[in-house]
Amino acid sequence: MKKFLTITVLLSCVLIAGNVFAYGVVNAPYWTLTDFTTGETGSTYNILFGESPSFESDFGIFSQKDPTNMLRIFAANEEPSLEPLSAKSVYFKNNSGTWQVSLDNKTWQGFDVNFGFYFKVYDGNDYKYTFFTDSSLNTTDVGIQHIRSEWDGIENARFYLESMLSANSNWDWNDMKVEVHDIAPIPEPGTVLLLGVGLLGLLGLSRKRIQK
Repeated sequence: MKKFLTITVLLSCVLIAGNVFAYGVVNAPYWTLTDFTTGETGSTYNILFGESPSFESDFGIFSQKDPTNMLRIFAANEEPSLEPLSAKSVYFKNNSGTWQVSLDNKTWQGFDVNFGFYFKVYDGNDYKYTFFTDSSLNTTDVGIQHIRSEWDGIENARFYLESMLSANSNWDWNDMKVEVHDIAPIPEPGTVLLLGVGLLGLLGLSRKRIQK
């Protein structure tokens, strides 16, 4: 039992270090704000820094509570080199207990402070399919990760789209690239459970040493 607790604590410490200090792939389905200006308001800063001319896409966020509730940030016809279209802020505010979101800080829609990201792939004629950071919501290739997300462990993330279906994809993750500032991934339930078990194990070991 002692060996199990020790291993669990070590795994939890590695997990904490990886989430806080390392910059790398996280592929988190849902995210939240780190920049709560007053506790009731916040924002993200989004930069479109790469896009393939063959597969242009919409990019936006969707509510964790209601994935059909979406806000488009970049449209398929917007290009990385066209300022100011390639950089946009998204504003959040808590209005009497209900979170809202806006692109212009004037027109607001009900939303959620916890959200995911999506790419809606356009082939020049029509929108073909939508890929979500929560891949279980994909309109095709359900459960297959088509959005690669990286996080610097503080508040900056990058999202890379692979727009080709899995049967034909080369998985080069360069069809569209967006950088988003002032966000952090929401830990999945399994991660939280592991961390909790690790902390309890550490507490138990400390108590044993005190009793000795």
